[in-house]
Amino acid sequence: MKNIVKEEVPTIAEKLKELEKITGYSPQEIAKIGDCSVSTYYRYRSGTSSPDYTFLSKILNSEKNINSDWLMKGTGAVLGSLKDSSKKNTFPEILVPFYKMKQITNNGEGSIKVSDWKSSTESMPICNALLDIIDHKDYDSIFSLSVECDAMYPTIKPGSIVLVNEAQKNITADGIFILKFDNVIRMKLVQKLPNSKVELSTINKKYNSVILNEKDFTDVEVLGKIFWAGIPM
Repeated sequence: MKNIVKEEVPTIAEKLKELEKITGYSPQEIAKIGDCSVSTYYRYRSGTSSPDYTFLSKILNSEKNINSDWLMKGTGAVLGSLKDSSKKNTFPEILVPFYKMKQITNNGEGSIKVSDWKSSTESMPICNALLDIIDHKDYDSIFSLSVECDAMYPTIKPGSIVLVNEAQKNITADGIFILKFDNVIRMKLVQKLPNSKVELSTINKKYNSVILNEKDFTDVEVLGKIFWAGIPM
């Protein structure tokens, strides 16, 4: 019986290099089409970082009519047929609630007022391909957050976008959680301590931590755990 060799799907980096050859575009031209810097494109091209939704969407909707199935799945022709050139390429995406965690004036840690949290109507599109890459399939349990404070610096830099799994509210494992307490929404590193204690802290040690008894932690509402962060370069 012959061994069946599974054909490997080229990486995004390999596809970008192939795209340059087929379209005749230079790296500088593709960076311009994708609305990113040349240095950022070279990171995509070398595989040291993954393209974001904006870059991929702009590339797919360029005048060359690039086939989205080829770019994302490695199937089909690189370029779509001329008769389909008027048809826009789109990524399957979901809209998730979007909030802004702004820096508190007097100490800079960052929070969201409960009233602002409840009244927010903003949303952000998330590409399904990104969620597949980070292996998160529960689309209905996600919300997004713009972090405009330095509480978790350097792990989460100011200006980062984070994704939060609101289904993950168990604090048996340490992690960075979004919490509601003292009538505000905060981002805290939650760690269980000996003697039934729970520490709420920040990675940036210029802010004070809070240690609670587990029975007092019932006054804290866990809104979800951060599972992904897009860090500004």
